[in-house]
Amino acid sequence: MQYVLATRYSRNWFYISLFCVVFSLIYELCSFGVMSNHMIFLFAYPLLLGVLPCMIMKGNMGRLYNDGVLLLSAASLLNGILEIYGTKSSYTIVLVILGILLMTGQLFINQAKRKKRNERKQK
Repeated sequence: MQYVLATRYSRNWFYISLFCVVFSLIYELCSFGVMSNHMIFLFAYPLLLGVLPCMIMKGNMGRLYNDGVLLLSAASLLNGILEIYGTKSSYTIVLVILGILLMTGQLFINQAKRKKRNERKQK
């Protein structure tokens, strides 16, 4: 537990993940026994894509990456709500695609910055 809360960024993602667990539990309790895997595993996006990369990189991944993780979480939340309600929407795939694009874009930006930094160190 102490290692998870090592950096401010991983701590923030951990709290977001904890909020998702509590929100999912309360929503599932009020849904008259209807369950949704999207709601049950809502916490996994901030935990696996937020906490773990921040612990590995020992810092923030970048604004676009964070927004991408939040979009994936929002897509999971919306899919869960719609699934419990008994319907589906084709618009949630847009959130998933945008989230993945934002995360990938930030990873390319981070790689370019790291390459520039290494070139400066070599000079």
